[in-house]
Amino acid sequence: MKIHWRYSAVALLIGFFLGAGSGLLMKPFYHPIMHKGDFQHKLERFSTKLSLTSEQKDHVGMILKTNREKLDQIKAEMESQMQDVRKTTHDQIRAVLTPEQQFKFDALHTKMEAHFKRHFFFIPDNKQN
Repeated sequence: MKIHWRYSAVALLIGFFLGAGSGLLMKPFYHPIMHKGDFQHKLERFSTKLSLTSEQKDHVGMILKTNREKLDQIKAEMESQMQDVRKTTHDQIRAVLTPEQQFKFDALHTKMEAHFKRHFFFIPDNKQN
């Protein structure tokens, strides 16, 4: 039984979107430093475990805040670049499909976006059509 390469490409794209979506959703659990809510917890933990003076606590708080802002900037840049790569991938795959397959592909993509919005509350606003 011969599997058409276009079906394989569509299956890979679906896997890519599902994997990227689940990775973004799970990131706060596996990378707490990237989670904004971790700042105050980390400061309190350092303060308690290290017996920081109030001056040290203020200084450590400023260090955490400054680096939190740097991480936020890096994260925003990465997300933008990842979105660009996903759009390019989508467009390249769509270009090799017949008009009928493009219609099905677009419908599948719309359905996947709706699923993620309903269940995971995260889909970038700019559509990949």
